[in-house]
Amino acid sequence: MDKGYIFVLPERDQHGRRVIFSQAAAFDSSRYTVSDLMRTHVMTFETLLNDEENQVRGFTYIFDEKDVSWSHISMWTPSEVSKAFSCCERALPMRHKDIHFLHLPWTMSLIFQFAKSLLSDKIRNRFKTHSNLEHLQKSVEPSILPAEYGGSVSTKDCIISWKKELEENRATVLELDTMKVEQGPVEHEHTPVVRKKSRHDSGSQVRNIILNSLQLNTDPNSNRIL
Repeated sequence: MDKGYIFVLPERDQHGRRVIFSQAAAFDSSRYTVSDLMRTHVMTFETLLNDEENQVRGFTYIFDEKDVSWSHISMWTPSEVSKAFSCCERALPMRHKDIHFLHLPWTMSLIFQFAKSLLSDKIRNRFKTHSNLEHLQKSVEPSILPAEYGGSVSTKDCIISWKKELEENRATVLELDTMKVEQGPVEHEHTPVVRKKSRHDSGSQVRNIILNSLQLNTDPNSNRIL
């Protein structure tokens, strides 16, 4: 997190939404797994969803894919890509409003198109790709972006601000560990349903329901995309 793989900008965008910012190259694929990556996303989502305004307004995403490497791409199997995208749309109680991709390399173009095909038309139409920063700034107010992207607050300070927000919400997020969640029959095979919860019985965590629905393969010898 200190390197800026994923953090949330201090200021809301022009639509009043929190902006989730990700720099793919900052993720150390030699040290961490896809499961680790997804846990950082889930922790981010859990923290943001504590705020009712965020629940109502939804979220804006900016994914900077500059300098993404083959090691990042080859972390994923096609099955994991499919499960991750399906889970983000169907299992998370979030409104995904604008999804921006910056500096998307040609090496990811086929994977990107495959991932988009897994989503509903509504979500797919919210994807926007930007070949340069100037193009992104036409869609997102430049002043709220990190200084390196045209704003006034450095990426380092944005990360510090987000870490402070995580710490302030730490107790609330940890309470989710005491929630007991039972899964039962559902209409869609990949969508878990919360049957009951208890703050007195330790059990499955909400975040683990999401991660388990992905059934991510952490075996380094499994078949990867590349």
